[in-house]
Amino acid sequence: MTEARPTDSLGEWLARSSAEQFPNADQEAYLNSLHKVKAHLEDGIYDDVDTGASAAEGVILTRHGSRHVDTVVRRATDLVMDESNAGNPRFSPYEIYLLLMAIYVHDVGNLGGREKHEKNIASMVEQLAIPLSDETVERKAIIEIAQAHGGTINGTNKDTIGQLARTDTVMGRCVRKQALAAVLRFADELADDSTRSRRILKKLGALPKHSEVYHYYADALHSVDVRRSEHAVYLHFLFHSQEAISEFGKEKSQTVYLLDEIYSRTLKVYRECEYCMRYTFGLVWIDTISVKIEIHSDKDGLIPAVDPIGYRLYPSGYPDDRDEDIHQRVGGLMTGSALAGKIQGEGGSS
Repeated sequence: MTEARPTDSLGEWLARSSAEQFPNADQEAYLNSLHKVKAHLEDGIYDDVDTGASAAEGVILTRHGSRHVDTVVRRATDLVMDESNAGNPRFSPYEIYLLLMAIYVHDVGNLGGREKHEKNIASMVEQLAIPLSDETVERKAIIEIAQAHGGTINGTNKDTIGQLARTDTVMGRCVRKQALAAVLRFADELADDSTRSRRILKKLGALPKHSEVYHYYADALHSVDVRRSEHAVYLHFLFHSQEAISEFGKEKSQTVYLLDEIYSRTLKVYRECEYCMRYTFGLVWIDTISVKIEIHSDKDGLIPAVDPIGYRLYPSGYPDDRDEDIHQRVGGLMTGSALAGKIQGEGGSS
């Protein structure tokens, strides 16, 4: 049975919390701070986040502005709002406040370029006078949680969440920094959907070659359904057969079929799930990524070009022995080139 969906956002839940659950019992000040920061960022800053990366590196990113931030908040809401706990998150209101602040600023570092953008959050917060908090310890906690959503430590170690304190005391309150960073990171991973695609540029064929497949992937992902009661996330893709037989540009002058990109990216979603859930055990638990891919041959999406492709990624086998190639992890999946041949009537094999 599908789990009942949360009826409101984390911000609305915070507004119903009691004042005593915030430092100095000053709930109003914290709520006002959230609104103030969001308004500050929406006043031109979010609009230029993607432009900054494009100017620095000559790419056109999928959207990182206000709509993306709102999607990350929705995904985080889906992850933490627990119907088995009277619809309340298993985090304190103050922790949720810190999480929302971190989500608001997690991509502002892109203004200085995509490369190591998570490391640039602190400097951008200062340069743009983003009013995170008057308290140094609070600003530090927000920025640390936001920075852990990507990047590496010393250029090689990808375990950015593990570098945070498991629990810390901030403004006299216990804060589970690792768990909050894991929620942000996984919510961000689940936000790479059709709302991020530059659909007009895609339609006009105006995307730079090395940016193409990222927008086609996002545009194809029309539904992300988090089902806490099933400990699962359902990803549903839909795209045209013409897109299935074409190869699209990717970084480093690569080209790739969209189906193969979906395989690669959904496996990455599962890896991120495994990684993030390591730090949210007992608070949030997702262990399955269920994928459905539909390819149609008409403009309305009603005529299937091939049978739907479906698979589930979930814990199996001894961890050290698992192969990271999706074709060995999930048997019977056809490749993008085989799909292209089948659609074109060439009888491509898997």
